[in-house]
Amino acid sequence: MKTGLLLVPFVFFLVGFYGASLLVRQSPFPAPSLVGLPVVDAIAVLSERELNVRIRAQQERADLIPGTVIEQTPRPGQQVKPHQSVFLVVVRQPKKATMPSFMGSTVAEAQQRAEEIRLKVKVWRIADIAPRDTVIAQWPHPGKELEGRQAVLYVSTGSKAFVRIVPDFRGMGLKEVVNYLAQDGIKTVQTVTGAGTFITAQKPLPGSLVDLSKPLSVQLQA
Repeated sequence: MKTGLLLVPFVFFLVGFYGASLLVRQSPFPAPSLVGLPVVDAIAVLSERELNVRIRAQQERADLIPGTVIEQTPRPGQQVKPHQSVFLVVVRQPKKATMPSFMGSTVAEAQQRAEEIRLKVKVWRIADIAPRDTVIAQWPHPGKELEGRQAVLYVSTGSKAFVRIVPDFRGMGLKEVVNYLAQDGIKTVQTVTGAGTFITAQKPLPGSLVDLSKPLSVQLQA
């Protein structure tokens, strides 16, 4: 009986200590500053403070390292409690731009569109049967990834001539290309090193200017 009475104060002490520690742990505290940190480091900081992390959104930013925290809610310094969620906005790697098609556009339209997407263009004017100032070819080809922000446009001067731009035959069927070139009287020299079905290399190179008024042969490797 006496032993039980002696334990009562000790039990009350434990209950009081646990209650006090629980209140301390639930007390609000300022939210840490996470903006500018890699998301991995931000998660570590939140875990140390018993805060939950939520990725609210990802934004494409070419000027920042992917995974960098650029926004948080609650903001730094606002009062938060343990186990509360902190929402983050994180940088995502922008998708690579692809080359648009300027084919058939006037040079003015092409230059205006290129300026809108911050693409520098160099214009080469060549004789062609297409209407004057019409884009008849371009480099890179439409849909290709833009490694740089530069492109070349070939624009018609509006007069008929025998100068032509060599297309990119790579990846096309060998027989199909041979028949296509034969229509203009162009001879082909074929080199088969593989299956011989699709073209893997060519000469002259794609984008080269050739004069059809002179004898011409195209070398194709498949």
